[in-house]
Amino acid sequence: MEAEKVSVYYDTKCSMCTVFVSAVERSSVGHKCDMKDMWTQLPETLSQEAVDREIHAIDSQGNVYKNIDAILHVISLNPRWRFLANIGALPGIHFVLTHIYLFVAKHRHLFSRFFVLPKVH
Repeated sequence: MEAEKVSVYYDTKCSMCTVFVSAVERSSVGHKCDMKDMWTQLPETLSQEAVDREIHAIDSQGNVYKNIDAILHVISLNPRWRFLANIGALPGIHFVLTHIYLFVAKHRHLFSRFFVLPKVH
């Protein structure tokens, strides 16, 4: 059985987004994720405006995840971290995480100053 491959669409101009993507790429699930620049690699099914507001992920079955659901889906790809994704999916916790995500995403350029872009060698 082929491992699930998830395409993750994110803003490469956002240092906070880039730090998250770099952490995923270096993790044990990095090979399961295909990180895509929203400015150059966006499929017709997603709008630039939508991805600019929220990170999006599309799994191999074509299911689309956005905002906290995209992050929880990526986390769930790691069996050791899946329990965190399950906790994050609980109704009350999911509600809070969604609103935190939306607030941070809306103001990500302000928050990004606290994140250092990874050095490219």
